[in-house]
Amino acid sequence: PLFQVMLTVQNNEAPSLDLGGVQAGAVAAGLTTSRFDLHLSASEALVDGRPAGLRGSLTGSADLFDAVTVEAFAERYVRVLTDMAANAQLRVHEIDVLSEGERQR
Repeated sequence: PLFQVMLTVQNNEAPSLDLGGVQAGAVAAGLTTSRFDLHLSASEALVDGRPAGLRGSLTGSADLFDAVTVEAFAERYVRVLTDMAANAQLRVHEIDVLSEGERQR
């Protein structure tokens, strides 16, 4: 493959669709298949039209990773983002990717 990891960030305003009284909206597709080893997708959450954080998903290739491993990747990513948001002065080498339990193991 050309690359194994995909990062998608959607921060565009959702398009409005006027169908003359008919309502339409996005529907979650449920389980998906991964076209990449890992695919991280994030989109901006809005509350009353104002930014309210990010929502995302991480999909991993079932041929390479079990669900527990992909969940651990996601937890580490959230940990890194949380640390960076709490302290913007952190340098990359100061960010602790592993939890205390992982470090002890």
